[in-house]
Amino acid sequence: MTGTLDIRTARRRYVTLCVLFWLPLGLSIAPLILLFTERGMAMAAIAGFFAVHSLTAAALELPAGGLSDALGRRAVLAAAGLLNLAALTIVALGSAPWLLGFGMALMGAGRALSSGPAEAWYVDTVQAHAGPDADLRTGLARGSSATSAALATGTLLGGALPWLLGLGPDLGARLSEATSELVLPLSVPMLLGAAVEIVFVMYVFTSLREPARPVATLRNVLRGIPATIGGGLRLGAAMRWSAECSSAQAPLAAPWQ
Repeated sequence: MTGTLDIRTARRRYVTLCVLFWLPLGLSIAPLILLFTERGMAMAAIAGFFAVHSLTAAALELPAGGLSDALGRRAVLAAAGLLNLAALTIVALGSAPWLLGFGMALMGAGRALSSGPAEAWYVDTVQAHAGPDADLRTGLARGSSATSAALATGTLLGGALPWLLGLGPDLGARLSEATSELVLPLSVPMLLGAAVEIVFVMYVFTSLREPARPVATLRNVLRGIPATIGGGLRLGAAMRWSAECSSAQAPLAAPWQ
Protein backbone atom coordinates (compact mmCIF):
# COMPACT_ATOMS: atom_id res chain seq x y z
CA MET A 1 0.00 0.00 0.00
CA THR A 2 1.14 3.51 -0.72
CA GLY A 3 0.35 6.86 0.85
CA THR A 4 0.33 7.92 4.45
CA LEU A 5 -2.44 7.99 7.02
CA ASP A 6 -3.44 11.12 8.88
CA ILE A 7 -2.66 11.28 12.59
CA ARG A 8 -6.20 10.58 13.83
CA THR A 9 -6.57 7.52 11.60
CA ALA A 10 -3.14 6.20 12.57
CA ARG A 11 -3.96 6.71 16.25
CA ARG A 12 -7.28 4.89 15.91
CA ARG A 13 -5.72 1.95 14.10
CA TYR A 14 -2.88 1.74 16.60
CA VAL A 15 -5.34 1.60 19.51
CA THR A 16 -7.34 -1.09 17.68
CA LEU A 17 -4.14 -3.09 17.18
CA CYS A 18 -3.39 -2.94 20.89
CA VAL A 19 -6.88 -4.13 21.81
CA LEU A 20 -6.96 -6.98 19.30
CA PHE A 21 -3.51 -8.23 20.24
CA TRP A 22 -3.77 -8.11 24.03
CA LEU A 23 -7.38 -9.24 24.47
CA PRO A 24 -6.61 -12.90 23.58
CA LEU A 25 -3.67 -12.95 25.99
CA GLY A 26 -5.89 -11.50 28.70
CA LEU A 27 -8.43 -14.26 28.04
CA SER A 28 -5.76 -16.88 28.81
CA ILE A 29 -4.54 -15.41 32.11
CA ALA A 30 -7.25 -16.68 34.48
CA PRO A 31 -7.87 -20.23 33.18
CA LEU A 32 -4.39 -21.20 32.00
CA ILE A 33 -2.96 -22.82 35.14
CA LEU A 34 -6.33 -24.40 35.96
CA LEU A 35 -6.46 -25.87 32.47
CA PHE A 36 -3.01 -27.36 32.91
CA THR A 37 -4.02 -28.99 36.20
CA GLU A 38 -7.26 -30.22 34.63
CA ARG A 39 -5.13 -31.92 31.97
CA GLY A 40 -3.24 -33.72 34.75
CA MET A 41 -0.04 -31.68 34.74
CA ALA A 42 2.02 -31.52 37.94
CA MET A 43 3.10 -28.16 39.34
CA ALA A 44 6.70 -28.85 38.32
CA ALA A 45 5.58 -29.36 34.72
CA ILE A 46 3.49 -26.17 34.81
CA ALA A 47 6.49 -24.22 36.10
CA GLY A 48 8.49 -25.69 33.24
CA PHE A 49 5.88 -24.51 30.72
CA PHE A 50 6.14 -20.94 31.97
CA ALA A 51 9.93 -21.14 32.01
CA VAL A 52 9.86 -22.21 28.35
CA HIS A 53 7.61 -19.27 27.56
CA SER A 54 9.83 -16.76 29.37
CA LEU A 55 13.11 -18.08 27.98
CA THR A 56 11.77 -18.13 24.43
CA ALA A 57 10.52 -14.56 24.70
CA ALA A 58 13.82 -13.37 26.19
CA ALA A 59 15.94 -15.17 23.60
CA LEU A 60 13.98 -13.77 20.65
CA GLU A 61 13.45 -10.22 21.92
CA LEU A 62 16.38 -8.56 20.12
CA PRO A 63 16.26 -10.67 16.93
CA ALA A 64 12.53 -9.90 16.69
CA GLY A 65 13.26 -6.18 16.75
CA GLY A 66 15.73 -6.67 13.93
CA LEU A 67 13.14 -8.57 11.92
CA SER A 68 10.77 -5.64 12.27
CA ASP A 69 13.39 -3.35 10.74
CA ALA A 70 14.30 -5.76 7.96
CA LEU A 71 10.96 -7.29 6.98
CA GLY A 72 8.55 -4.53 7.94
CA ARG A 73 6.21 -3.87 10.85
CA ARG A 74 3.16 -5.41 9.20
CA ALA A 75 4.82 -8.73 8.40
CA VAL A 76 6.20 -9.15 11.91
CA LEU A 77 2.89 -8.22 13.56
CA ALA A 78 1.05 -10.71 11.35
CA ALA A 79 3.60 -13.39 12.26
CA ALA A 80 3.10 -12.62 15.95
CA GLY A 81 -0.65 -13.02 15.54
CA LEU A 82 -0.27 -16.33 13.70
CA LEU A 83 2.09 -17.67 16.38
CA ASN A 84 -0.35 -16.70 19.12
CA LEU A 85 -3.19 -18.25 17.15
CA ALA A 86 -1.32 -21.55 16.95
CA ALA A 87 -0.22 -21.31 20.60
CA LEU A 88 -3.71 -20.67 21.99
CA THR A 89 -5.18 -23.48 19.90
CA ILE A 90 -2.51 -25.97 20.98
CA VAL A 91 -2.79 -25.03 24.65
CA ALA A 92 -6.60 -25.18 24.51
CA LEU A 93 -6.73 -28.62 22.92
CA GLY A 94 -3.43 -30.28 23.85
CA SER A 95 -3.01 -32.85 26.60
CA ALA A 96 0.56 -34.16 26.22
CA PRO A 97 3.27 -32.32 28.19
CA TRP A 98 5.51 -31.84 25.15
CA LEU A 99 2.61 -30.39 23.17
CA LEU A 100 1.68 -27.93 25.91
CA GLY A 101 5.33 -26.93 26.26
CA PHE A 102 5.51 -26.36 22.52
CA GLY A 103 2.40 -24.20 22.68
CA MET A 104 3.93 -22.08 25.45
CA ALA A 105 7.12 -21.70 23.40
CA LEU A 106 5.06 -20.46 20.45
CA MET A 107 3.31 -18.02 22.77
CA GLY A 108 6.69 -16.73 23.94
CA ALA A 109 7.82 -16.31 20.34
CA GLY A 110 4.65 -14.38 19.53
CA ARG A 111 5.21 -12.18 22.56
CA ALA A 112 8.76 -11.40 21.41
CA LEU A 113 7.68 -10.59 17.86
CA SER A 114 4.98 -8.25 19.13
CA SER A 115 7.40 -6.24 21.25
CA GLY A 116 7.78 -2.94 19.45
CA PRO A 117 6.46 -3.28 15.85
CA ALA A 118 3.06 -1.72 16.57
CA GLU A 119 4.65 1.25 18.33
CA ALA A 120 7.25 1.55 15.57
CA TRP A 121 4.50 1.48 12.93
CA TYR A 122 2.63 4.26 14.70
CA VAL A 123 5.76 6.40 15.05
CA ASP A 124 6.75 5.83 11.40
CA THR A 125 3.25 6.65 10.18
CA VAL A 126 2.78 9.83 12.21
CA GLN A 127 6.24 11.17 11.37
CA ALA A 128 5.77 10.38 7.68
CA HIS A 129 2.57 12.47 7.74
CA ALA A 130 3.51 15.33 10.07
CA GLY A 131 7.29 15.32 10.27
CA PRO A 132 9.77 14.36 13.01
CA ASP A 133 8.35 16.90 15.49
CA ALA A 134 4.83 15.44 15.44
CA ASP A 135 3.13 14.72 18.75
CA LEU A 136 3.50 11.04 19.55
CA ARG A 137 2.66 11.00 23.25
CA THR A 138 -1.11 11.14 22.89
CA GLY A 139 -1.33 8.11 20.62
CA LEU A 140 1.19 6.07 22.56
CA ALA A 141 -0.60 6.87 25.82
CA ARG A 142 -3.93 5.82 24.35
CA GLY A 143 -2.37 2.61 23.11
CA SER A 144 -1.03 1.88 26.58
CA SER A 145 -4.47 2.54 28.09
CA ALA A 146 -6.10 0.32 25.47
CA THR A 147 -3.62 -2.46 26.26
CA SER A 148 -4.42 -2.28 29.97
CA ALA A 149 -8.17 -2.23 29.29
CA ALA A 150 -7.91 -5.20 26.91
CA LEU A 151 -5.93 -7.22 29.45
CA ALA A 152 -8.36 -6.38 32.24
CA THR A 153 -11.41 -7.18 30.12
CA GLY A 154 -9.86 -10.39 28.84
CA THR A 155 -8.92 -11.53 32.35
CA LEU A 156 -12.45 -10.96 33.65
CA LEU A 157 -14.05 -12.62 30.65
CA GLY A 158 -11.60 -15.52 30.69
CA GLY A 159 -12.40 -16.21 34.32
CA ALA A 160 -16.16 -15.82 33.89
CA LEU A 161 -16.67 -18.00 30.81
CA PRO A 162 -15.86 -21.41 32.40
CA TRP A 163 -17.98 -20.49 35.41
CA LEU A 164 -20.92 -19.48 33.22
CA LEU A 165 -20.66 -22.72 31.26
CA GLY A 166 -21.10 -24.64 34.51
CA LEU A 167 -24.37 -22.94 35.44
CA GLY A 168 -27.89 -24.16 34.68
CA PRO A 169 -27.86 -27.05 32.22
CA ASP A 170 -24.05 -27.34 32.59
CA LEU A 171 -23.14 -26.68 28.98
CA GLY A 172 -19.48 -27.18 29.89
CA ALA A 173 -20.00 -30.82 30.83
CA ARG A 174 -21.98 -31.40 27.66
CA LEU A 175 -19.24 -29.78 25.61
CA SER A 176 -16.59 -31.99 27.21
CA GLU A 177 -18.66 -35.10 26.63
CA ALA A 178 -19.44 -34.20 23.01
CA THR A 179 -15.74 -33.66 22.23
CA SER A 180 -14.44 -36.64 24.24
CA GLU A 181 -12.70 -34.26 26.69
CA LEU A 182 -10.85 -32.50 23.86
CA VAL A 183 -12.55 -29.20 24.66
CA LEU A 184 -12.99 -28.44 28.34
CA PRO A 185 -14.85 -25.43 29.77
CA LEU A 186 -11.44 -24.01 30.65
CA SER A 187 -10.44 -24.34 26.99
CA VAL A 188 -13.19 -22.00 25.78
CA PRO A 189 -11.43 -18.70 26.68
CA MET A 190 -8.33 -19.81 24.79
CA LEU A 191 -10.38 -20.81 21.74
CA LEU A 192 -12.16 -17.45 21.86
CA GLY A 193 -8.75 -15.80 22.03
CA ALA A 194 -7.66 -17.78 18.96
CA ALA A 195 -10.71 -16.45 17.09
CA VAL A 196 -9.74 -12.88 18.05
CA GLU A 197 -6.21 -13.54 16.78
CA ILE A 198 -7.68 -14.35 13.36
CA VAL A 199 -9.37 -10.94 13.40
CA PHE A 200 -6.07 -9.35 14.48
CA VAL A 201 -4.13 -10.87 11.57
CA MET A 202 -6.81 -9.84 9.07
CA TYR A 203 -6.80 -6.32 10.49
CA VAL A 204 -3.02 -6.09 10.19
CA PHE A 205 -3.09 -7.10 6.53
CA THR A 206 -6.02 -4.87 5.57
CA SER A 207 -5.53 -1.73 7.66
CA LEU A 208 -1.81 -1.13 8.15
CA ARG A 209 -0.02 0.95 5.53
CA GLU A 210 3.76 0.90 5.72
CA PRO A 211 5.24 4.37 5.16
CA ALA A 212 8.48 4.60 3.24
CA ARG A 213 11.57 4.13 5.43
CA PRO A 214 15.20 3.09 4.97
CA VAL A 215 15.57 -0.59 4.17
CA ALA A 216 17.67 -2.62 6.58
CA THR A 217 19.07 -5.99 5.55
CA LEU A 218 18.51 -8.90 7.89
CA ARG A 219 22.23 -9.74 7.88
CA ASN A 220 23.22 -6.27 9.06
CA VAL A 221 20.51 -6.25 11.71
CA LEU A 222 21.52 -9.62 13.14
CA ARG A 223 25.18 -8.64 13.01
CA GLY A 224 24.44 -5.66 15.22
CA ILE A 225 22.67 -7.68 17.94
CA PRO A 226 25.83 -8.57 19.97
CA ALA A 227 26.89 -4.93 19.96
CA THR A 228 23.41 -3.89 21.09
CA ILE A 229 23.46 -6.40 23.95
CA GLY A 230 26.94 -5.25 25.00
CA GLY A 231 25.91 -1.61 24.87
CA GLY A 232 22.86 -2.31 26.99
CA LEU A 233 24.92 -4.15 29.60
CA ARG A 234 27.46 -1.32 29.72
CA LEU A 235 24.73 1.26 30.07
CA GLY A 236 23.08 -0.70 32.87
CA ALA A 237 26.38 -1.12 34.71
CA ALA A 238 27.14 2.60 34.34
CA MET A 239 23.73 3.58 35.68
CA ARG A 240 24.10 1.21 38.62
CA TRP A 241 27.56 2.60 39.41
CA SER A 242 26.23 6.16 39.22
CA ALA A 243 23.36 5.31 41.56
CA GLU A 244 25.72 3.68 44.08
CA CYS A 245 28.03 6.71 44.01
CA SER A 246 25.10 9.06 44.55
CA SER A 247 23.93 6.99 47.51
CA ALA A 248 27.41 6.94 49.03
CA GLN A 249 27.77 10.72 48.73
CA ALA A 250 24.32 11.54 50.13
CA PRO A 251 24.37 12.85 53.73
CA LEU A 252 23.10 10.51 56.39
CA ALA A 253 19.76 11.46 57.89
CA ALA A 254 19.54 12.13 61.61
CA PRO A 255 17.96 9.32 63.63
CA TRP A 256 14.99 11.50 64.62
CA GLN A 257 14.16 12.48 61.05
